[in-house]
Amino acid sequence: MCEEVHHLIDDIKNVSCSALTAVGCYQRETIYQDVLIESLNELGYKTTREHIINYNYKTYQGNEYEVGNNHAGRTDIELPEYGVILELKATKDETKEEALWQLRNYLEQKPEKNIGILINFNSK
Repeated sequence: MCEEVHHLIDDIKNVSCSALTAVGCYQRETIYQDVLIESLNELGYKTTREHIINYNYKTYQGNEYEVGNNHAGRTDIELPEYGVILELKATKDETKEEALWQLRNYLEQKPEKNIGILINFNSK
């Protein structure tokens, strides 16, 4: 499985670079998302898009409670077979720490996912 994951990561890097080259800089995140999904599907990877994440919360007395009402978060792209979440950004700035925390929170809320990859299609 480890070799498969390394191959997947190489494919994600290559597809991401191709997406940026194909559509250029300063596009909306959803444009890059569409290109990545289509390209990964062509390579035989199963993807899901915009998967809703609610947050699990333990009350003071230890009771489990789900918060978010289906608006708490949405993963950009998931590769369920590999337990991967792709978080996309399209900004002219460097990647912010908040984006890393967002991805980390998603991974903590989805224990079946154990790999998170942040891709910033920045213009620099």
